[in-house]
Amino acid sequence: AISTEVPGIRRITIEEMVKHTARNSFEVYIGRSLTCQGHKPVKINFRKRHIKLIGASQHGKSSMAAALLEAITRTHDNEHVLLALLDLEHKTSRLFADLPHIAELMVGNKTVDLHAKNYEEVLERLELICELIDYRYTLSEQELDALPILIVYLEEFIDLKDYFKQMIDAVPEDQKEGAKRKYTRLVYCIKKIAARGLKVFVQLLMCAQVDYRDDDLQEALINVTSGMSFC
Repeated sequence: AISTEVPGIRRITIEEMVKHTARNSFEVYIGRSLTCQGHKPVKINFRKRHIKLIGASQHGKSSMAAALLEAITRTHDNEHVLLALLDLEHKTSRLFADLPHIAELMVGNKTVDLHAKNYEEVLERLELICELIDYRYTLSEQELDALPILIVYLEEFIDLKDYFKQMIDAVPEDQKEGAKRKYTRLVYCIKKIAARGLKVFVQLLMCAQVDYRDDDLQEALINVTSGMSFC
């Protein structure tokens, strides 16, 4: 632990973040400045902001995501902030699985929580989130302002994309069209959340090992303008 600390600069603890954050302010601390005199704490407003966390495996991006989610959920009521946990590894998300902040949607007569732990569940929840975006666009500004932010925590984004893309070649011939449709739906959902989500308070908190943009997703991810990198 000592070897990973920046010499002479003490990290901010979660308890300190919580103590110094006004309740339901849509603010969260992200660490200390390494350039300002006194290394003062840095706070951001996360309302209507997509955030990406980029870094190689075991370099801290999931830990930073967990710290942000912990600080946010401890300082914000679920009437102000809800979570969609789309985590293939189910490591970071399990820390928050029992919180009242986990979003739930009515699908027919069934209540579905926005907590996914495998590829198919992630795609299903992404489609439900897109339906939620469509619904929120039908509301007035006053109605929107009364709704909570939905933070969509998307872990291992590149692995998710690669899984559905490689399935097109991996499945038998009679299943290829279905695999192509799933990949097309995945790309569509990511693009829709990135491009249209912020106006209706649906926001991405996404982790990836590289700042990755291929032709399918370049237009979408250009909307994710805030982030941190770990090396």
